[in-house]
Amino acid sequence: MAAGRALSDELADAAARWAFATYSLDKAVPAGSTLRIGGNREENPAVLLEDHPCDLTEIQVVEGSGASLAVVGVSRGAIDIGDNVCRRVVVVGFRGTVVNSSSNWATNLMAMKRPHCPGSTAHVHAGYLRHWRHLQAAGLTRAVVDKAFAADRDSVLVVTGHSLGGAVAQIAALELTELIDREVIVYAYGAPRFVCDATFDEAYKFSVRTSHRIEHLSDPIPRFHEYVPQQLLKLAACVPVQSAVRLFINGASQVPFLTAVCQRNLAPLADRVLGLIPASVVPMSSVHPSIRVFAVGVLVGITAHSIWVDFKSHGSYADKFLVFVEPPEPII
Repeated sequence: MAAGRALSDELADAAARWAFATYSLDKAVPAGSTLRIGGNREENPAVLLEDHPCDLTEIQVVEGSGASLAVVGVSRGAIDIGDNVCRRVVVVGFRGTVVNSSSNWATNLMAMKRPHCPGSTAHVHAGYLRHWRHLQAAGLTRAVVDKAFAADRDSVLVVTGHSLGGAVAQIAALELTELIDREVIVYAYGAPRFVCDATFDEAYKFSVRTSHRIEHLSDPIPRFHEYVPQQLLKLAACVPVQSAVRLFINGASQVPFLTAVCQRNLAPLADRVLGLIPASVVPMSSVHPSIRVFAVGVLVGITAHSIWVDFKSHGSYADKFLVFVEPPEPII
């Protein structure tokens, strides 16, 4: 089996922008529009008017049931896809969890296993599978196939997404490899790893040769399965995805002490009162009740702040950039 491609900085940056741009799109975007993502919020917006190889042309926004949304398009120019190989790219980007969408949260919580397809021995997360099926019913598969066949023969298909979108991207990528005679590359950002069982993971590893999972060290979403009781994981019969190459971004949390607090057992710290009262000298149990209440309050506050800092990293996979949709020119 051929090895996958190495990480491409250019493609990783572009895929992150494509994934996050989906949060700014809806079905009202006219089909055939151009999605410009080359500008930076700190730069002059006029930069968006300049053509950029990573802009997506001929885009189609597909919106399905359950607040599911994806965008399909073709890169304006050739992009380094890894190993110093440049190709034009057919892109399908999946939107992640919308904070105020109860449907998306329900999707995330549907963690029980379901057969990938009728009669299959491979099982996947029921919510992510349903999300993908909603988009298929809305015409996403046909849109991807049409774009792929219309694109250059040596183009590649890049499937990307953030959070929920990254998890769905992995399920979709396996199915798309069976429909499209193109190299398929996956870039998932901050995606849950609790996606499938070992059987599906093996099939994914065989069919999707290049798959990169980009994760902040402090992002709790990719590590969520680490906090779930093992009994529940066994009940759901899902395992953390192992086949993708995991790449970590360091320094997501700018407060190392808070990150350390979040990652260790807080019980010893309670006895030490954050080091202000050595446990060997004054045990917490012998401290005045008012001081104990204060110490617990400090610990709770620091822990809550730590969790908030870590969750902020979940949305920090792309530089701040502007999204501009240029409608297609009217046909006269």
